[in-house]
Amino acid sequence: MFLVHLALAADPCAGIDPCTVLERTPVGKDREVVHVAYMKKADVPTNVGEPLYGEPGACNRHAWWMVDGAKTRPILEVCNDGYGASGVGEDDVSVKDGVFTHSQYGGSAWRWTNSRSIALFPPAWVASSGYNHYMGLIGMGSEWDYKAGRGRFTETFTRCGQDEEQVDVSGPVLPVLPEIEGYSWNTTALGACAVAVDASTVEAVVHGKPGAATDGALKAAFIGDALVVEVRDDTWVPTAKSWIKADHLEIWTSSVSRFEPECVSKRAAQQWGIGLDGTVYPAFGEPAPLAVQVSREEAVWRVRITGVAPDVNGITVVYSDSDDGAGQERLIATSPVKLGHGETLGVASKVDHATCVMGPGGLTWKLRDLPADGPLLPAFP
Repeated sequence: MFLVHLALAADPCAGIDPCTVLERTPVGKDREVVHVAYMKKADVPTNVGEPLYGEPGACNRHAWWMVDGAKTRPILEVCNDGYGASGVGEDDVSVKDGVFTHSQYGGSAWRWTNSRSIALFPPAWVASSGYNHYMGLIGMGSEWDYKAGRGRFTETFTRCGQDEEQVDVSGPVLPVLPEIEGYSWNTTALGACAVAVDASTVEAVVHGKPGAATDGALKAAFIGDALVVEVRDDTWVPTAKSWIKADHLEIWTSSVSRFEPECVSKRAAQQWGIGLDGTVYPAFGEPAPLAVQVSREEAVWRVRITGVAPDVNGITVVYSDSDDGAGQERLIATSPVKLGHGETLGVASKVDHATCVMGPGGLTWKLRDLPADGPLLPAFP
């Protein structure tokens, strides 16, 4: 809990004892961020971000305040007690170009690093991230850029075997959104509120060669209880001798936990194919039935899928583009998926500090408000 000021003043230590001002960072005219420690100056550790050990409940207690003229407001308070059994806790704060960033590190055998950035004048979310790793053998995390409306995941693991190969997988995060007022899956463009890849996105082309963005583009998001996919292409191939050689979607999922200790063997995966007419093809790994609705106009194909949950341990959406019906010209995917390998699938995640609303050209992001009163950032749980 933040200490209560006895008077409104530009000094965050006014009326508080003990309290030591450690640093003042200017943030424009008559504005600054003030870093204080709730202890006597002689008791402040040399490394202000390290834990403070001693009696039970002891911690290294610091706070950052924003000062605007004669007004003050708390930004953040930390109480570093080691942040986990290993006692390795660290706090790091930076202020640059009016953006306040706080990173925190802690844990035991599993270590974690969490970070968030906010603009101060006026207060608004900028970015957040989190990463967990186990003894350097396996790690996973994600980050969100709220200005761009995009998230990315990263995963590092050691493949079981004599060579102990280290594998890195990364890609865009599939957003998980609540129901949106006024939204209609078959008429509303996903807009900015979706993972977006196309034929020119080099990391997204997992088969064939990159091409023009107009030669295949894919957007996807979970909205309510459904996975919604939007595909744009300059040439549609609805049928061929095999569904694999026609234009189609592929949905890959895995139910095997991503939190395997020490090393990762090949994770089981399931695959569905979905044709332009909505026909579902159980393709790999004996997948359960899906319910699919489709709507296709001249330039866009929209698909609504139920039966796939966002909390699976891996999910990837693939558009298979065939311009001649003779084969798969290009596969555009939301992760670097490999046939039957669940460990190469992507991630779906809720968006903590933003939501989506109807906009003029489709869905658009809307940042969630920071608290009107009290500290702008709560302590990490």
